Amino acid sequence: MLLGLAACGGAGGWHKPGSDAEAVKRDLGDCQALAYDKVSRTSPPAPPVALDRRFGNLESPDRTTESRMREQQLVDSCMRDKGYSFEPAAR
Repeated sequence: MLLGLAACGGAGGWHKPGSDAEAVKRDLGDCQALAYDKVSRTSPPAPPVALDRRFGNLESPDRTTESRMREQQLVDSCMRDKGYSFEPAAR
């Protein structure tokens, strides 16, 4: 998750020799969509009352955090499989 947070915060990014910014953006978007789909299909469904916003967010914070972490791990793995490496910003 740290890598993903760093990527979002402009503290570095994904790099692949010969790839331009558009290719990185497209590949990252593809990886994010695949990860979201996989986590959504494998996570237990939310109870029906959790879908009614009048009751607030009833989804377990632990499950939400766990799902987000798993999703980020899948994104990172997908990007590495495409030949990217994550490079933190120089200090």
